[in-house]
Amino acid sequence: ANWKCFTTSYGPTDASVTAGCSSTNLTPCVIANFTEPTDWKLSTFDASSWSAATTYTADEAGWGRTPTFDSATSKCTTLTSPYTAADLSPNYQITTADECLAPISQTWGDSSFIWQGDLNKDNSIICRYVVGSASSLAWSALPLFLSAIVAFFNMA
Repeated sequence: ANWKCFTTSYGPTDASVTAGCSSTNLTPCVIANFTEPTDWKLSTFDASSWSAATTYTADEAGWGRTPTFDSATSKCTTLTSPYTAADLSPNYQITTADECLAPISQTWGDSSFIWQGDLNKDNSIICRYVVGSASSLAWSALPLFLSAIVAFFNMA
């Protein structure tokens, strides 16, 4: 696997789940946040301690609630909480129709989706892709700021 990833936000933690954290009881929920490593975007950065990305199929990644576009208001709806699946307020994004995409309706072909090992708890990640041989450490940093998108898609 040429993709190496680092989790910047994880949770709820196992301890908080044990303490009663759930979508109906957010009080005991704890999210662990980790600082991005310094210079991780540089080609000389050593990400050998990072995890290999996990590859998922479209079915495994899931899609959650399909957005809809309201042409009268240019609103793409419905945005929901990745924690409770409840509608957010506001629950829309001002955009154009061609940007309000329902992922499930896209043609992905033989594409695969990468993330860390836990689709439900690895909330935000950064990833790097090896260009060329791994021994040359010729890394190209490709940040993936997909915070909570997988959680959102799994909240169907």
